Amino acid sequence: MADAPGVSGTSLDGNEVVLERGNSLEEWYGLGELGLEHGFTVYELPPGAPGASTNLVMRVTADGVKPVLVDGGLELVASDGEAAGGRLKYGEAFAMDAYGSELPVSLSTAGDSILISVSTDGAQLPIVIDPLVWKQHNRITAGQFAANDDSFGTSIATNLTTTGGATR
Repeated sequence: MADAPGVSGTSLDGNEVVLERGNSLEEWYGLGELGLEHGFTVYELPPGAPGASTNLVMRVTADGVKPVLVDGGLELVASDGEAAGGRLKYGEAFAMDAYGSELPVSLSTAGDSILISVSTDGAQLPIVIDPLVWKQHNRITAGQFAANDDSFGTSIATNLTTTGGATR
């Protein structure tokens, strides 16, 4: 696994900041409807071993936190052992090539790093890698309420406004 090139330039476009890492890689951060987005655009693959299957592995680290496998996903935990920012999750990574074809992605950990592995067999560059970072809040389910007073979901239906048969 080769180290990513250092930041050679930055650009700002609306709510997106792009860190240019040479001609082969961009790392980007954007603020949108889903919150803070973070991802990579790969323009050139690093040289690989002849005859090996083509896997691109991105190593992601953040100072003061380490990834821990929890319930089939990753949680970022502060160096003092507490959940960073209250259960900050990292996962559900998505990757696609220039044709829009989805590429297989897997996440794992190595020490204080998250490893994002993307199968690039047959992929057309550039490749976009977009992991999801989110903060989990308390989860409410219908089973948490007593069976005779289970009105879970009724407030959602009563708060909708309809006009001419269309829901807004």
